[in-house]
Amino acid sequence: MSERTSYNRKWGAPCLLAPIILFKALQLLLLLDGNAALVPAEKNLLESLRLEVNEPSWTGDPCVANISWIDCSDDFQHLTALKLYNMNLSGPIPSEVAKFTGLKILFMQENRLNGSVPDLSNMTQLENLDLNTNNLTGKILNTTRFTNLTRIVLNDNNLTGGIPADLFKLRTLQILYLGNNPLGGSLPDMSELTSIDQFSLFNTSINGTIPESIQNMTQAKQVILFENPQLKGSIPNLTALVHLEYLDLRSCSLTGSLPDLKNAPNLLSVRVELNDLSGTIPPALFKHPKLQYMNLNNNSKISGEIPDTSGLSEVRNFFLNDCNLTGPIPPSLQNNVKLQYVQLKNNHLTTCPPDFRNLTDLVNFDVGNNSISGSLPEFHASDKINYLVFRRNNFSGGIPMSWTRLTSVIEFQVEHNNLSGFLQKEIGDVGSLKVILLNDNRFSGSIPKDLGRLSKLEILDLSSNQFTGTVPEELAALPNLHKLLLHNNNLSGIPEAFIKLRNKGLNLTYDSNLKIIAGKSSSGIPGGAIAGVVVGLVALIAVFAVIIFLLFRRRKKRNGDDHVSKDDLPKSTQAFSLRQIKDITGKYKTILGKGGYGTVYYGKLQDGKEVAVKVRETESTQGAKEFLNEVQLLSRLHHRNLVPLVGYSLEGGQQTLIYSYMAEGSLYDHLYGRKSADGSRSQPLSWKARLDIAISAAKGLEYLHKDCNPPVIHRDVKASNILLTKNLQARISDLGISKQIPEPEEDESGTAGVTTAVKGTFGYLDPEYFVRRRLTTKSDVYSFGMVLLEMITGKSPQSYEFPDGSDGVLSEWVEAAVSKDQVDSVLDPALESDYDKTVMLKVLKTALSCVRHDSAERPDMGEVLLSLTEALEAENKVVGNEQSSMTIPFSGQLSSPVDPGSSSFDQTWSTVNTETLPGTTGVCGR
Repeated sequence: MSERTSYNRKWGAPCLLAPIILFKALQLLLLLDGNAALVPAEKNLLESLRLEVNEPSWTGDPCVANISWIDCSDDFQHLTALKLYNMNLSGPIPSEVAKFTGLKILFMQENRLNGSVPDLSNMTQLENLDLNTNNLTGKILNTTRFTNLTRIVLNDNNLTGGIPADLFKLRTLQILYLGNNPLGGSLPDMSELTSIDQFSLFNTSINGTIPESIQNMTQAKQVILFENPQLKGSIPNLTALVHLEYLDLRSCSLTGSLPDLKNAPNLLSVRVELNDLSGTIPPALFKHPKLQYMNLNNNSKISGEIPDTSGLSEVRNFFLNDCNLTGPIPPSLQNNVKLQYVQLKNNHLTTCPPDFRNLTDLVNFDVGNNSISGSLPEFHASDKINYLVFRRNNFSGGIPMSWTRLTSVIEFQVEHNNLSGFLQKEIGDVGSLKVILLNDNRFSGSIPKDLGRLSKLEILDLSSNQFTGTVPEELAALPNLHKLLLHNNNLSGIPEAFIKLRNKGLNLTYDSNLKIIAGKSSSGIPGGAIAGVVVGLVALIAVFAVIIFLLFRRRKKRNGDDHVSKDDLPKSTQAFSLRQIKDITGKYKTILGKGGYGTVYYGKLQDGKEVAVKVRETESTQGAKEFLNEVQLLSRLHHRNLVPLVGYSLEGGQQTLIYSYMAEGSLYDHLYGRKSADGSRSQPLSWKARLDIAISAAKGLEYLHKDCNPPVIHRDVKASNILLTKNLQARISDLGISKQIPEPEEDESGTAGVTTAVKGTFGYLDPEYFVRRRLTTKSDVYSFGMVLLEMITGKSPQSYEFPDGSDGVLSEWVEAAVSKDQVDSVLDPALESDYDKTVMLKVLKTALSCVRHDSAERPDMGEVLLSLTEALEAENKVVGNEQSSMTIPFSGQLSSPVDPGSSSFDQTWSTVNTETLPGTTGVCGR
């Protein structure tokens, strides 16, 4: 070691510290100097600004008072930074701000500021301007005098008027964020943006093409232009962007070929999905060793084979869906060991590597809807894989045994292949499974009873295979199963437990020649007749006939009649674009629930109105017919007790419905304490609240039955289709399968109806409609009666908690208790004693009159509404409350359910009919 080196090591640190110590000493001297203070003009401005932004005062000179939202110059005489971010400021930007001409930093992001950006041109020293996430309007400020500006961040406002050319002439500019502003106009020349590092103009409504001068942005690491659908033309040559790390051009209208970006060795992410690019994938694009994210989805003109992936050693997300790719999935993909998401669906690929056990981080693997033959590949016994999708290919053989050792997998989708052999009982060990789709293959042998251990299973589709034997009774005990499809097999029997439908709302299909196996199983399911639906063999034959009819209809729908045209929909209903739906839902951020149609998301319109957005899923049991029916009906049905339709969307192949948001969820949520989106549970309802809800729901149904011409039958009245406003007012929802009666046929009792296919939810289905396929308004009355009984008892329409004598049917159990004068034994414990027993008994009798087997003996909805309203009035008098704002004064007795033939009813109803009309904001069209 030389003497010089030794000296530097020994004394270098003190030598470096000396200037710092001297500088601090000078600062201290300035502090002690009475002249070292913020100049009076700026101090006065600052005091005025403090009052404007409602910040606490200070003692002494502001530059030495440790105020967190300002910085001062080294001599403490001038303000150099204002940092007023995330302070809940509202209104325009205070005028005082523009008067601090020596500012270098101005931060006012993440507030609620509005109005235009004031003239800041006197701030010639400004280096860093951040006003993002406000409500600012008008044009982008003039930047011609900002010769030192390095960073300008204006994203997430409402700025318009295009991008000024002067902004793109700032050679000092390094960071430019203008995204999420409806700026419009075209991109100016970029020749002078030679220092730009981060360039982000996503969702700015720009049009035209990307200038060739983008090549001058040689220092750029990020180029972000996504969601600009009017941006057209080809992608310019980007070989000069040697520092590029992130390229995001998705959701534009770009054409031409893919760039190879071969001169960008630090490339981390490429997103060009949802464009109109063409040609083949350049092999050089797949030779970026640092690349982690690749997405070329939805470019239907990109063709040819997938290049070798050996050069993508760090890739984690690999998306090539919905292109026109052919040939094999490259064998090298087996060795991209950091892959987490592989999606290659909707192409024309032909072969798949046999073994992906090297991919230990894999989460999702989807090669659905290709032309791939051979065996299904093996996967690592992982706790990370969630989805395996191989649907609609030509795979043969069976399910690999390695799949049965996946501990977190949620879905197996291998339907529509050429798979065969026995189904392994070990699949029952995969306790995380929620969806198993094996339909349309050639599986044979018996259905393993071990599947009955899949407690999370929701959908099991084994249809159109060659399964034999009896359906395992263990499947009937699965608590979350709501869809079980068994038709088109060689099965010989099905346990009675399935017919009795332990799981409320189970969608069950099977072949009509199956033997029904009676008796009580080891799981404790009792024998007996079909619960609450049919009595005897005649009803069973009807069940099979209905199932065959529904199966035919479903197949017909699957074979193509699932298209909806905007021309089919009423012009009076607002149509939303897919982009608007994404904005409204915050890119599908908050799920409110899931149903037979699809997933419902929380959303907010631009005017702040809260909405629920229901997006149809591909595998939905409902389709175009239900979508059309709902839009066409709700466009002309307007009543305070129907959920209003705000609009719809057909863009992107989705069938989406937008409704007003119901803040209190559904009646089902409150009766059964289901968790809401924020994890909290709905609170139990009081007796009076339940009566209020029943009355408002009855008003909605009565409007459909009587005020609409022709009458509308809802067909699926149940607790989950009665939604609640924040004031617990009921709104009837989900009219997708409702039926108008254009030429009603009257039955023996004079009730209008029509013969049609059976639709609805088991447990709520009118037995007469189920057996005879005759739908009337009394079918809704039966369903509503079941809902009333649910509200009184807190029990589901069907349950094996009920004694054997009740056949597992709620109405039978309640009727038996009423006949024995044991009403208290069936009441919901959550009601405690907050009700009048006489009123309760009379409401129970009204509910039981609704669920009589003979529809002619049931009241209509007007009579039910009358009886319930009188009950609420009586309840109010008993407890000393004033009359509810929801009630209408009625006369009459509650000693028995209303007799439709009584003269007192006719006289009373003539008054009631006009009282309900204020709830109607429009008329029901023909």
